[in-house]
Amino acid sequence: MSLAIKGLPSTFKKVLIANRGEIACRVIRSCKELGIRTVAVYSDSDANSMHVQMADEAFHLGPSSASESYLVGEKILNIAKRSSSDAIHPGYGFLSENSDFCRGCFDANIEFIGPPIQAIQDMGSKSASKRIMESANIPVVPGYYGKDQTLEKLQEEAKRIGYPVMIKAVLGGGGKGMRVVKTPEMFETLLEQAKGEAMSSFGDEVVLLERYIQKSRHIEFQVFGDKHGNVVHLFERDCSVQRRNQKILEESPAPGMSQSLRELMGCSAVEAAKAVNYVGAGTVEFIIDVNTDEYFFMEMNTRLQVEHPVTEMVSRQDLVQWQLHVAAGHPIPRSQNDLSLHGHAIESRIYAESTEKGFLPSTGKIKYLSIPDTDDRIRIDIGIRQDDEVSVYYDPMIAKLIVWGEDRNSALHNIEHALNNFHVVGPETNIDFLLRSVTHEQFRIGKVNTSFIPENQSALLMTKNPSVELLAFGILGNITFNQQKSGDGLWSKFNGFFTNSSMVLTTSVKLKDKTISANLKFQKNNQYVIEFTDSNLPTVTLVGVIEQERFIGTANGKKVVCSIIHDENKLHIFSQQERCILELPTIEIGNIEDNIGGAKSPMPGRVVEVFVKEGQKIDKGELICLMEAMKMRHEIRSIKKGIIETVLYQSGDFVESDQLLVEIKDI
Repeated sequence: MSLAIKGLPSTFKKVLIANRGEIACRVIRSCKELGIRTVAVYSDSDANSMHVQMADEAFHLGPSSASESYLVGEKILNIAKRSSSDAIHPGYGFLSENSDFCRGCFDANIEFIGPPIQAIQDMGSKSASKRIMESANIPVVPGYYGKDQTLEKLQEEAKRIGYPVMIKAVLGGGGKGMRVVKTPEMFETLLEQAKGEAMSSFGDEVVLLERYIQKSRHIEFQVFGDKHGNVVHLFERDCSVQRRNQKILEESPAPGMSQSLRELMGCSAVEAAKAVNYVGAGTVEFIIDVNTDEYFFMEMNTRLQVEHPVTEMVSRQDLVQWQLHVAAGHPIPRSQNDLSLHGHAIESRIYAESTEKGFLPSTGKIKYLSIPDTDDRIRIDIGIRQDDEVSVYYDPMIAKLIVWGEDRNSALHNIEHALNNFHVVGPETNIDFLLRSVTHEQFRIGKVNTSFIPENQSALLMTKNPSVELLAFGILGNITFNQQKSGDGLWSKFNGFFTNSSMVLTTSVKLKDKTISANLKFQKNNQYVIEFTDSNLPTVTLVGVIEQERFIGTANGKKVVCSIIHDENKLHIFSQQERCILELPTIEIGNIEDNIGGAKSPMPGRVVEVFVKEGQKIDKGELICLMEAMKMRHEIRSIKKGIIETVLYQSGDFVESDQLLVEIKDI
C-alpha cells in the first residue's frame, strides 16, 4: 500500500543516509517518492550492496569494520559537506542515538533527522531517563540507577530490589550488555559479562539494576513530535516475543489490549516525549506485569525503530516521510484525533542465524533467494540480494517480513503463507523457527509474554519430519544432480531426454542420520514414480514439468510447486507448505579417528579472553574462552574431560567458524 502523504513539502533537496542494509534502502525509497536526491555511504564489504546502487550518489567510508566506517561521524560529515547534502538521516543503530554526531551536524549547519541533542543525551542514559520519568509522574520499574558502581554497592542494591534482577548497560540497546541474575552467587560473574559486552558495544561499562518482572509483556508506543511543541502517538506495538533480549516478532494492535489501557499508556508515552521536548520519531517502551496489569516505563529509543513498518501498516502513515517533514520545520501532518487503527499487522525479523546453536549468527553468501510476492497485505523490507554476502561485521538480519490483515486471524494466515514462501539457501536462517512461533497455539491465541521462547523452546526448536512428497522430490533432485555431474544437463535436458522412455534408476538421500533409498521410474508424459525401499513409505507419483530448478505439477494428484536447490552436498527442498534439507550420499574412505579433539569456534568472531593454559586439566563444561561476534559475547565450554595440550588462539585473534581453538587430550 502507498503510504505517501499527499502534498507533503519536499523541503530537502538532498539527504545523506548514514547507514546500510535494509534501513538505508527503506529511507531511499521514501526520499525518492518525495523527489529528494539521496547520498549513500559504504564500507569496503558494502561496495556493491543494494543501498549503494539505489542511491543517486555513493561515497566510500573506509574498512569493513563499523568502528572504522559507519561509526566515524567525522568521515560522514565530511562526505555530507562534499556532496552538498541538506540533511543526514541516521536510520537506526550506528550513530542514530549519538549526541556528539548530532552536535556535529548542528555545527556544520546540516539537519540531523532526529531529536534534539539534549533529548538524545537524556534518554540515552537509562538511569537519567528513569529519573526524568519519575519527575513527570510516569511509573518506572523499581531499581538502582546510581553512580556508585562498586561491586559491593551493586550487590547491596540487588539484595534490596530482590532477586531475580536485571543488569542493564546504561547506554545499552538491542539486548547487549544485559543479564538476568537469578541468585546472589551468580551476580559477580554476570555483572562482569554485562560490563564487558557494554564496553565493547557502547564504550561505557556503567550499568543499572532493575527488578526483573518474570511474567511480563513488552509494549511500546510510537511517538512523534515536531519543532512547534506538538506530540502525538501512533498506537502500540507488542514486542514480547524475544530471543536473547532481542525482538523477532512484533504486532499491532497488542492482543487483548483494552481501549482504556491503550489510552492511558498512550497519554503516558506522549507525556514522556514532552518531558524531553522531543522532535521526530521515537519509541517509549513499557513493560506490563502480566499478573497485575501494572505498566512501567523501561526506556525511550530516540530514533526510528526496526519494527516501525508494523505501525505504518495499521496507521497508514509513512513514518520516514513524517521524519523528513518535521525535520524541515513543518508541523506533524496529522493530529491525534486524525489517527486511527486499521486492521492488524505482524512483523517477523528474518535473521541469518542458527536457532539450534542458541541463535548464533550465521554468515556467508546468499546462494539462492526467493521471496513471496508483495502487495497491500505483504511487505518486505530488504537490503540484500541473491549472491550478496551476510558479513561477520554487521547485524545478521536479512529482511523484515510484514503482513497486514483485516483482523488478527487474517494477519496470522498471511504471515504463515508468506514465511512458507520465503526461501533462502546459504547461511542458516530462523525462518522455520518463526513459522513454528506464529503457528504455536499460545501465539495464535495472543497469550504471549517475554518468556514465550524459553518456556516453549523445545517445541519451537522441534523439526517435523518432511512429508513423503518432499522426500520424493529429494530422490528426483538427487538423480537430476547426478545427471548434471555426468554432463547430461540439469533440468530441461534431463526432462526432455526421458520424455518418451521408461526406465528405472536407484538412488538415496540422507535425512539427518537416516538413509532413504528409492527406485525412480521414468514414464511417458512427464510422469515419475518413486518407490521407496522402506515399506512404511508409500509410493509417490509425480506428474509435471521441471524448469529452472522448479517442479510444477502434481504429487499423488495434489497440485504442487516445489523448488529443489542444490548447494554443495545438500538439497534444499521448498514447497508451498514445508521445507527440508537433505544430504546427498557421500563415500567414506577409511575410518580415521580423531584422538586429540578439542573445542571449536561455533561461528566467526574474535577471541575476547582465554581462561585455560597448556598442561591444565579441564572438566566437561568448564569455560575455555569468551568469543565475540556481532557485538554479542558467547561462552565456549569444553565438551569433555581432559588436558589442554595446545592453545591455538589468544585474546584479540579473529577465528573462522569451526576452527579448533584448543586441543584437548583425553585422560
